[in-house]
Amino acid sequence: MQRTTTIANDNVSIISSISKRVKVSIIGESDSMLKLKKNILRVAESRADTVLVHGESGAGKELVARAIHEWSQHESDPFVEINCASIPENLLESELFGYERGAFTDAKERKLGLFEIAGSGTVFLDEIGEMPAKLQAKLLRVLECRRFKRLGGTKDIEFSGRIVAATNRHLEEEINRGSFRADLYYRLNVVPIVVPPLRDRKSDIPILVEHLLVKISDSLGVTKPSVSADAILSLMRGQWPGNVRELKNTLQRTIIFHQPNIITTSILDLGVADHVGLDYCPVIETALPPPSSQSDGGELCHDGEFKLPTDGIDLDVFEKSMLVQALQRTRFNQTKAARLLHVTRHTLRYRLEKFGLLVGTA
Repeated sequence: MQRTTTIANDNVSIISSISKRVKVSIIGESDSMLKLKKNILRVAESRADTVLVHGESGAGKELVARAIHEWSQHESDPFVEINCASIPENLLESELFGYERGAFTDAKERKLGLFEIAGSGTVFLDEIGEMPAKLQAKLLRVLECRRFKRLGGTKDIEFSGRIVAATNRHLEEEINRGSFRADLYYRLNVVPIVVPPLRDRKSDIPILVEHLLVKISDSLGVTKPSVSADAILSLMRGQWPGNVRELKNTLQRTIIFHQPNIITTSILDLGVADHVGLDYCPVIETALPPPSSQSDGGELCHDGEFKLPTDGIDLDVFEKSMLVQALQRTRFNQTKAARLLHVTRHTLRYRLEKFGLLVGTA
């Protein structure tokens, strides 16, 4: 009994401390979220210089990284972030480490990298699993030696800040495939933090909905709608493979397309395909026979070339349809959808934005 009381009091003191210091909104009162907040605070107040945040896409890994920074004694120092999947490999190195004037053709003047800008603050490396092998080796050196060189430079620059990396991949599997360095993984994973998926903390959905509606309504410049009890129950029955980001997008679509005073169950079931002028195309899981190379009806031939129908095709509608199908097939995971379409994630986001499919992020 005494042990239980001690733990309870410990939780109260930690949660109280969080409430006084919190700047980043980590929403949730479930057991898993209280544990997450406690772990964030303990890491933030420690001298741990590397943290690896694990979690599914859309679960809130960036918010965790920001909380680690803002709840620490270095909250006044810079928090700099970079998405390792969104920047081409030839630019990523210069973004991280900077370069000297004359390091390459277009280097007209010295540029500071994110590690140098961060100083004693925090560098957040999102989607670390996407980092090219060459840069993995250089990052490992920074972690071990706490110094780096600008491109074209000869002087070592000290780095005294904290590195927080995040991934939605199983890095152990990437190590087995040879796409991620084992030594880098073990150096990063000294202090792991796991962000629980939304399906494992459904009791948080009511307060999450309220929080998200305030943010969405403010960004759209509209009055915040209320939510009916049946709509909340409907949301709590969902599996939310896209986690908080998917929940936010659902609420945002509901407000944009229906402009409701009250959100009810009847207007919650909104998919992207319902609003882009396309018929819903279900994902076919079973293997299909290859199409005939003689087809003239817009099918894919054996040589990989798409056969243009005799009466032509609306290219915009076709491209939009492919984007929607890729998103549906990958459960709205942009990284996987980009791979499915054989484009970079940056290109995918550009095309999603082009067709108004980039609804928003959590």
